[in-house]
Amino acid sequence: MGLTGKRGVWMAHNCRSNLNNSVGRAPLLSLMEQMSGRVALGTDGIDQDMFGESRTAYFRARESSLTAYAEQFTDMLAAGAKLVSQAFGRPVGTLQPGALADLQVYDYTAPTPITADNLAWHWMFAFTNQLVKHVMVHGRWVLRDRSLVNLDGGEARAVAREQAHRLWQRMESLPA
Repeated sequence: MGLTGKRGVWMAHNCRSNLNNSVGRAPLLSLMEQMSGRVALGTDGIDQDMFGESRTAYFRARESSLTAYAEQFTDMLAAGAKLVSQAFGRPVGTLQPGALADLQVYDYTAPTPITADNLAWHWMFAFTNQLVKHVMVHGRWVLRDRSLVNLDGGEARAVAREQAHRLWQRMESLPA
């Protein structure tokens, strides 16, 4: 960890995938400390639910140490935006000229006031995919009022199922 941290390497933590595949537990708090903010959260194909990913990673780390706190995991989400910004050579996760103009709008009625000091805790304990109301990608709406704008969701899922079936058949035919 120390060597990779000194070399500028990024790591993606895919907590639910690791749990599902029973491949062990990352020493996450040590990783975050030694990697100088270059640890991002990922889903590794489980689904695209970063709310669930951050919540599971938080609880898993909290199980090991009471020093884990919600802001560390929202910081890992922000680190993912930095990683993507580096990869694409354009700012992501910020509202500024030249940024990729991605935006999400949530339908969230907070039970308590939201402040800069407690936003991470709202994210950790209350936010879910069901709260996403609108999504803009690269300056274009792709989801409005929870409905896809330029895509037939049923058709897309049917194509995905067919492609998944074809991929699975190919994988089954590979030698063991």
